[in-house]
Amino acid sequence: MTRILIIEDNYSSSLEFGTNIARILDMEGFKITLISNIAVGLNLAVNLEFDLIIFELNFYSLKAEDILKRIKSSLKNLQASSLLITANYEFEAISLIKELGISDYLIAPFTKRDLLATVTNCFLEHQII
Repeated sequence: MTRILIIEDNYSSSLEFGTNIARILDMEGFKITLISNIAVGLNLAVNLEFDLIIFELNFYSLKAEDILKRIKSSLKNLQASSLLITANYEFEAISLIKELGISDYLIAPFTKRDLLATVTNCFLEHQII
């Protein structure tokens, strides 16, 4: 079974967004782990085996540089594909995403079809499906 880790930033007011993503992917047959703390999530990502890591980050409110450096450091040692979801569509944010080595990204709001297509593309890129 394909395992997906969803990591929400600590600055979200609720887990509603991540829970909705988890619910959609669970209904598609994926095994989902949802974490609302970046440090804990990165620790899980490094110590457990996941096929895809989805980061849901609010670039507007978090101290992006420190968090992004930790993500980049963690990802370089992982075989998992990665997806970043954000509402920030500014050029600087997209550039940071690409610098991280993230496989793909989604700009919120998006549809269920967008999410599933992007997840599929991440898997195809890493030949998981």
